[in-house]
Amino acid sequence: MIGLLHSGFFLHGCMSLTILVEPTSRPAEVIGEDKTYVVVTLGAPTVLQCYAVGWPPPAVTWWRGDRMLPLSSEQFEQRRDHSLLIRSVTLRNLGPYTCQAYNGYGRAASWTVTVQAVGPVHTSDPSYNEYLVPPPKKPETPDTVTHTEKPSYPYRPVRPSPHPQPRTRPPVVQPTSPPKIPPQPVPEVTPRVFTGKQRPQSMGNLKYNKSEVMIIGL
Repeated sequence: MIGLLHSGFFLHGCMSLTILVEPTSRPAEVIGEDKTYVVVTLGAPTVLQCYAVGWPPPAVTWWRGDRMLPLSSEQFEQRRDHSLLIRSVTLRNLGPYTCQAYNGYGRAASWTVTVQAVGPVHTSDPSYNEYLVPPPKKPETPDTVTHTEKPSYPYRPVRPSPHPQPRTRPPVVQPTSPPKIPPQPVPEVTPRVFTGKQRPQSMGNLKYNKSEVMIIGL
């Protein structure tokens, strides 16, 4: 908090204060693993990286053995980001390359990368064979491994259809014929004839007209 006096009034305000500190000197270093190999293609360009740090920023140079490479030529070009461009890789370009960084403090730092290519290559100079690597082989799959079909793109998963439940049908009932009833014999009826006013004894209380001359009953 800083107070300011302006026209008889005391003002309060917040101000940020940035202090620049001179960085401390740091010897140059090159970040990289030992025994680094890069496999390239013959006849194609490639870029070798050099990650150099330190303060002041170090100057970087590229070497092959005890010979420093030019900053720019038909074969090589040293870029501002400390990388090395090989315009077209040949058998003569295979082998180790050294990146060296130095900023005036301590000793110069260096890092080496070996350039290799895919063989085989027929050449009269056998010294380059140590920088040739065999081509990659197709991985062998055992017979027990099932080959799955590659999905087409865009890939859309297909949901499996649910298994339909089997429909049960009701049992079929065979129609049965009604039982056969043997025909019953028809009793024979003998008609009875009454004449006059004679009253049959079997008719009971049956009343009839006296004027009737004949009654036929069963």
